Amino acid sequence: MSIIKKSPSKYVHSTGMLQQLDQYLQGMGKILLILISESWPRRIGPVLE
Repeated sequence: MSIIKKSPSKYVHSTGMLQQLDQYLQGMGKILLILISESWPRRIGPVLE
């Protein structure tokens, strides 16, 4: 089985990144796919609410 990963040439990892996410998504297209773990809503959910 092959695993192929294609992504934009930009990788950002920092504290408070979710509050600035719209800035980094500009110009990357109209469709977004986010893969998350089962613990994601517990850890990150409050930031989005």
